[in-house]
Amino acid sequence: MKSRNAILVFGALAIGLVLGIFIFQISALPNLRLQIRSGLHNSMQTIADDAARGLDQTYTQTITRGASVLQHSIAPDAFSEENLLSLRANLLLIASTELISNSWIVVFPDRRKRRYRAYEYKQPNRYRGNLSKLGDWRPDTDLGVTIEQELRRLTEPYLTVDSFATEYWKSAVDSNLIFGYDMAFTDAVLTGVPWFHPKTDSLLGFIFNQTNEWYLENVLVRDYFNDTFWEGEDEREGIKRKYLQLGVLDLRGSRVVYNSVAYGQRDFEHTSSLADIGSWLSKYRIGLRFRDSSVDEVADSIYDRNFYLIIALFVVLILVLILLFRAAARMVKLSRLKTEFVANVSHEIKTPLASIKLASDTLKLGRAQNPEQSSKVVSILGKETERLQYLIRTLLDFSQLEAGKKKYQKQVLPIPQWWNSVKRFFRENVGAVLEIEENEIPDQSLEIDAQALEQVFTILIDNARKYAPEGNRIVLRGSTERRGFRIDVQDFGIGISRENQAIIFEKFVRLGNTDIHNVKGHGIGLSMARAILKNHKGQINVESKIGSGSTFYLILPFTKSSTP
Repeated sequence: MKSRNAILVFGALAIGLVLGIFIFQISALPNLRLQIRSGLHNSMQTIADDAARGLDQTYTQTITRGASVLQHSIAPDAFSEENLLSLRANLLLIASTELISNSWIVVFPDRRKRRYRAYEYKQPNRYRGNLSKLGDWRPDTDLGVTIEQELRRLTEPYLTVDSFATEYWKSAVDSNLIFGYDMAFTDAVLTGVPWFHPKTDSLLGFIFNQTNEWYLENVLVRDYFNDTFWEGEDEREGIKRKYLQLGVLDLRGSRVVYNSVAYGQRDFEHTSSLADIGSWLSKYRIGLRFRDSSVDEVADSIYDRNFYLIIALFVVLILVLILLFRAAARMVKLSRLKTEFVANVSHEIKTPLASIKLASDTLKLGRAQNPEQSSKVVSILGKETERLQYLIRTLLDFSQLEAGKKKYQKQVLPIPQWWNSVKRFFRENVGAVLEIEENEIPDQSLEIDAQALEQVFTILIDNARKYAPEGNRIVLRGSTERRGFRIDVQDFGIGISRENQAIIFEKFVRLGNTDIHNVKGHGIGLSMARAILKNHKGQINVESKIGSGSTFYLILPFTKSSTP
């Protein structure tokens, strides 16, 4: 009783704890919704800002790379105003292998007047084929004038061009000069590198290449977002790539320059302007959104999923607690039954031992004074010894079954032959009250351990005698099922209620008040019978009604070779 009360208290405390946790989680859900929304917005904005910074860095590296290619491909000695035709040939050769630009500007300084002369060369293509003077160096172009103005501004603090060349690059970040150009319909970046005389270190001039809008929007941006930005990863800030839509927009006309989803939305919830980081791409901004829904819709979906998960976990925890409670209660019950089992076995062992001791003392003291009395005492010794042997053998068999060490000596036997031995066994152990009913016995075989099944029959016969009036008949019946041979053992005793029929095959279970029914036993017989039938891939069950007796039936499967 104490153990049961302890289990009830523990179960109540555990359920109360789980219920408290559940209520706490439910109360925190409104804040969770806001946290999810805020977290998603912050993550999306972080991704957009990272994309803007990465694009700016990639673009800067690209435009400086073009200048570096020119610097390493043209010899300084070949760089002069008198050598423009040869210089053009070199540039065309470089352009055939490197995607740099279709426009170059060369600048030569006038050391006496501190001025510059700039010449522009635009490579002819199918769009410029009908324009005049293309393919020649041209002075006084818009690009050339812009560069001359920028160079005069840089040179102004210095006395001469050579002093500018000597002093400026000591503090410069790199050897490139980068100027922005934004006039009319042209928006480009001009990147130039200086050429120095190899012997005198005097400045020979500059060469600039133009990175145009077409290359930026159709090549660089697409390559960056398709490859570089993700760097082989599948997610950023915990959001998978496949759920995101990235875009690059032109601030002037709200034109979508790039869209990662061909037919995706053109409005973006989160944007990051490149002008905010001082980029050469200040006219562009990065746009970001979820592909098929808004951030708030995604947040609501995550919230709903968490809500249902909490409900499911609560239900699972309650079910687990109930199962644990039932298991604990079962263990307590089993412990009590084991205690009763030990007490019953001890009592049953003491009884034959006491009888044996009394009989042996009778013989030892010579109290059996005639052969008839001696024979009676010897009969008592034999009977109680057999009873003790049966009890010990039953306990050993039960122990082996529990440990899974029970060994069976199975053999294939024809059913008619074995059925005859079963009938003989029942006649010897039941006597005159036995009735045998049999339908057509199948001419098939069973793979069985006949001795183990005789132990099952002994248990059924013993139970039939215990729970039926003395001298009441017992019926043995054989019949054929669809997939096996059925044996019924029917008694006409007190019967078993429907609720008890589900537990009688469990260990240590004894029904009724044993004092009232004067029933001896230890509650392991039917559990042993079920274990034996299970090993034979068969089954044992009962059909019973209170006051009308019980019918225990066994079904043993036919051997495969004999199955019709």
